[in-house]
Amino acid sequence: MGLARIALQKGDALAAIAHASNGVQAGGGNRARLLLADAYTKAKQHREAIEQYRMVLKFDASNT
Repeated sequence: MGLARIALQKGDALAAIAHASNGVQAGGGNRARLLLADAYTKAKQHREAIEQYRMVLKFDASNT
């Protein structure tokens, strides 16, 4: 997830999506999903971002 965060800081949303997706698949949980949602938002892929934010809430409804 560190690589995804760095990619986002550098403005490379597509690389951040790739790294955050790997984090989700590797079991990174809600932290990885939030990072993925943020990357999708930066890439203006809002439907995908909303889907990830909903998944976060599904697994942790107190995360608002």
